[in-house]
Amino acid sequence: MKIHLHQIPDGETLHLEDREDAAFLELQLAGATAVSPLEYSLDAGISEGGLFASGHLSLQIQLRCVAC
Repeated sequence: MKIHLHQIPDGETLHLEDREDAAFLELQLAGATAVSPLEYSLDAGISEGGLFASGHLSLQIQLRCVAC
């Protein structure tokens, strides 16, 4: 997901809600596998020249047991 600053109305937030393929997280490098897409519901805004986002992210993952 990319957010362009010009998409955010002055003094307001931009609501973003969607699903994304979780492959970009490269979870396999940590021995994990995504079993669902990454779901998000975020509000993005600009405060004192910086970008902020608040909301919820959800992802189901499968971990490999390293003790077995």
